[in-house]
Amino acid sequence: ITDTGADTNCTDETLRKVMGRDPLPDAMLGIKGCTGVNNNKEKDKLRLVASDNEITVMESRSIDDLGYSGPNTTEFLESIKAELNVTEKNESMFDLNTQGAVPRVLIGLKSGNLLASQLTEEERIALNLDEPFLSPNMKIWSTPLNAKLLITGSLGIDPELVELEK
Repeated sequence: ITDTGADTNCTDETLRKVMGRDPLPDAMLGIKGCTGVNNNKEKDKLRLVASDNEITVMESRSIDDLGYSGPNTTEFLESIKAELNVTEKNESMFDLNTQGAVPRVLIGLKSGNLLASQLTEEERIALNLDEPFLSPNMKIWSTPLNAKLLITGSLGIDPELVELEK
């Protein structure tokens, strides 16, 4: 499951075939995404169970393929572990994406209760995680979907973006 900036929730055709349909009235238009256009106007109910066993019922559209999310590189993983103080003791709290994944659902902005929220400073300190001072764009997020912490952002600072005069 992947969070997205999309407005509409989407599932891939595989999930729809496995779960079957729970139809809603058709949408007025097809759907357009970064990988193409789907003129199918069918909408369905989709039920997701969060890690706290709360069930969210949402509208969903179906598209053929949601793509592939490749694994994080070893270099990236080792760097974030060092910078954030991720150890063998707390590594199980994170979704480090070491294998890659085929997403089956994209959660859109209309389902905001399922999207990730950034860890507060208090939460980070309580988990004994360091502030990523060498990588200011790195953020730690929690999501109700799997109770794992997600890390986003880039390592370090791009020297081409530093403006010394301003």
